[in-house]
Amino acid sequence: MPVTEFVFIRPKPDTQLRKELDAKLPGVLSGVFSKLPKLDVLCIGSKLGGTSVDTHQQDELCLFLQWQHISGFNSFIGSPEFTTFKESMLPYLAGPPDIQLYESPEDGLFPTKEYPLYLHIMKSRPNGGDTETDSQQRIAINNGWEAFIERSRLASGSDESFEFSLNGFGLRKDNGTFLSITGWRDDKLINLTLNDLDVKHSLQRLQDVAGATGWDQFIFKTQQVTLDK
Repeated sequence: MPVTEFVFIRPKPDTQLRKELDAKLPGVLSGVFSKLPKLDVLCIGSKLGGTSVDTHQQDELCLFLQWQHISGFNSFIGSPEFTTFKESMLPYLAGPPDIQLYESPEDGLFPTKEYPLYLHIMKSRPNGGDTETDSQQRIAINNGWEAFIERSRLASGSDESFEFSLNGFGLRKDNGTFLSITGWRDDKLINLTLNDLDVKHSLQRLQDVAGATGWDQFIFKTQQVTLDK
């Protein structure tokens, strides 16, 4: 199954270093990640806003990757190329990146776009205790999410700003977490849609069935990185 990877990055609060990072990052990523087997999409996201109780996630940048299978991620993490890439980034970072992995359905794929997309990301905060999500609960959560997405599409109007949606269930350290991503052409419509009463009600029902204590939410403007295949 496809795996969606987030890499939350906290750059050092140094203006010159940040300029250097912004200038070099697309080229470095293209050079490192091109021709990697099982990697389909790589985007750089700049955070426009968000709410999170986890200060570690109050980051300004995020890498979004979609792998065809978890084995592609595992192979890269264990490679010399990853070690070299990590070492080249260390001078620019205020702390270690937060890597998150989510298993997505077969049809939950990032689209390839030449223009920027705005991503609205929601990540559930599970209740304490056992965080395993069994198959029946996954079906119930997915049904609740599909209802939320349908209400969001209706509330967004008919201008085709709502581009795509996908979800996922957390792996490894993020086991028990549910992920929702919606992609938009216009970031202004995101908050307008979320403030719709029917959308709020469907989101509350989704939160209830997911057994979550709340949601971390982020909005990112993304730039797709060219990958040579």
